[in-house]
Amino acid sequence: MNWWISIVIYLWQNSLRRWIEQPLSLLSKLLIASMVGCLGALVIAGAAYLGDELDRQLANRDALSINIFEMVDGFQANALISRDSTEEQAWASTAKESLILYQPPIGAIIDVKTTIELLGLRNIEAHGYPDTLVLVSDKRPAGSSVVVQIDKVRVEALVLPPTEEFKRDQTRREFLLAPLHRIAPLLQKGFVRQIFLQVGSLQDMRRVHQITETMQLLENRQMNIRSALTILERLETIREVQGYVLIAAALGSALVLGLTCGALAWMEFREDRYLLSLIRSFGVGRVTLLVYAVLENCAIAVVGVLIGLGLIQLASSTLDLSALGMQWLGNIGLLERPEIRWIVLGAICGGLLSCIPIGLGLRKPLGLVLK
Repeated sequence: MNWWISIVIYLWQNSLRRWIEQPLSLLSKLLIASMVGCLGALVIAGAAYLGDELDRQLANRDALSINIFEMVDGFQANALISRDSTEEQAWASTAKESLILYQPPIGAIIDVKTTIELLGLRNIEAHGYPDTLVLVSDKRPAGSSVVVQIDKVRVEALVLPPTEEFKRDQTRREFLLAPLHRIAPLLQKGFVRQIFLQVGSLQDMRRVHQITETMQLLENRQMNIRSALTILERLETIREVQGYVLIAAALGSALVLGLTCGALAWMEFREDRYLLSLIRSFGVGRVTLLVYAVLENCAIAVVGVLIGLGLIQLASSTLDLSALGMQWLGNIGLLERPEIRWIVLGAICGGLLSCIPIGLGLRKPLGLVLK
């Protein structure tokens, strides 16, 4: 046991002596590893930031909203406005939030000459309004009443501000909201139905599109759907590519480290092969010497990469990144990101690759080296 400890101590003393006598060799390895670590970390940080932004866009509320406009003729009107219709519940089951409005061909007249939209809502109380005619407006005093004219009939409407789901629709400043059963006679000859859905994922959005296409094909429905499906699918494809970029950065870092450090390690091995052959002649096996070379090269590669990561962290905390257009680097939390482990793994793999020529050199018979 003491003999093995002595061998290990001697090998590391030999490495330390070589580093002191030839510091450029050690510095060149550390410099290469740190540069590769810096470049790899920047690529991974950029790809990770892109992935985070894509995830935010894919989960964005506005991006996951769907608007469906349907022209309903008189033949289909009664079925859709019937109390027994379950289509609204079916739409609600496909989304996190749903709002379905029924717009008759006529509007409501307010202030004698101003025509505003008249919209029907099946369950108006579930959307925060009383079961009566409501003038939704943010310009008039809440709680007051106004007289509106609907198809030559004058009625009173209660003024209330828009709720959150109506505030998101910035195209309407004022409109008259009515319980569906109150305006059912106005819808008998046809109407426009507006379906607003807030889905939870891209898969749900695809499902809504499939349902709409099926209804158009099988039921001859006149439906126009608007969503960001095409854009989100492209973003999803980019998100998948981003994962491959992370792998490519790690593999590229490992390959560069392996080839460069391997060339340097082979040069050092050629200088020390006589000494290593003498050690082998004392009974130390090839595996022991190879393990020693692997540990040394992996340690240097990992330390070099950690130095590079430290330099990036120092630069992000001291430099004006906004002037360089890299302000995202200071907000990404580089060292806390799990993807950065790929760089360290790449350094270890690079250290392993750099030992391949050493392993090949150790296979040479002792007699050919010591003669």
